[in-house]
Amino acid sequence: MTVTLPERPADLDYEVPADLVEPEPEGPDLDAMRTAIDELVDGRFKVEILGGEIIVSPLARTLHDMIVSRLHAMFVRALDEDTHNVSQRVEFVVDNKNSPQPDLAIMDVALRNDTLEASEYAAKDALLVVEVASPSHGDDDRKWGRKYKAYAKGLIPIYLLVDPHAETGPSLTLFTQPNGKRYQVETTVAFGIPLPLPEPFDAVTIDSRRFPVPTG
Repeated sequence: MTVTLPERPADLDYEVPADLVEPEPEGPDLDAMRTAIDELVDGRFKVEILGGEIIVSPLARTLHDMIVSRLHAMFVRALDEDTHNVSQRVEFVVDNKNSPQPDLAIMDVALRNDTLEASEYAAKDALLVVEVASPSHGDDDRKWGRKYKAYAKGLIPIYLLVDPHAETGPSLTLFTQPNGKRYQVETTVAFGIPLPLPEPFDAVTIDSRRFPVPTG
């Protein structure tokens, strides 16, 4: 059964569950962790720092890779290449304990052209990020997961979660209006239902009808 949940604003007085509140990071140790990562994996794996923990991911499965590729193509077709850059490999520093690398990110082209030697960016530089949930790390991407909280803390304005492994069936969730702790608005639709994006990406509607789904 296909279910569509309407866009809904969160209760502005809603408190983040106590067991999900992380203490403020201590100590400038992000650079030390990144140095250790570089020595260990030599660029052969996707490596992220979430909540002060180093997360090493193997090469993506075909299902994940196909969805990311199709999303990338959708954005490139719909957006002005002289205004927006769509990247599958960019790192955003939220604080000294969180440095996520989304599956897709959209940034300002002028900023990218001015920082050609950059290896990472501040979270405020991201205009939109996309994650495609995997069987092994999907909980990090979902609501209240480590990436969700990092993106909300970094005030990244739009977070699109593509979840082919959701318990209720493959779905898309659009998170907007971050307040530093959570996203205050979310919209969830099942695969197959068009999902229009808000400004400045209102020229884009996510069409998931051709996204592959798990067979098992």
